[in-house]
Amino acid sequence: MGAGPVPEILHRVLIALAWLVRLRLVPTLYPFAPLMFQVINILRWGEHRGGMFVEIEGLDAEHKPVRRSGT
Repeated sequence: MGAGPVPEILHRVLIALAWLVRLRLVPTLYPFAPLMFQVINILRWGEHRGGMFVEIEGLDAEHKPVRRSGT
């Protein structure tokens, strides 16, 4: 499972900016939201499908193997 902006460099920039907030060097990242949105739409390489895929395996009530998946 993965989540975050793609390409990965944008994710790393977001992490760095979050550290600025954590260290109280910047009060909020809210002003950067429109800029990040523009950058994500300009840089069109990487995965653009978004979302999440989950797969679960286990045993049912009769102890038979069962697998469920969904998006």
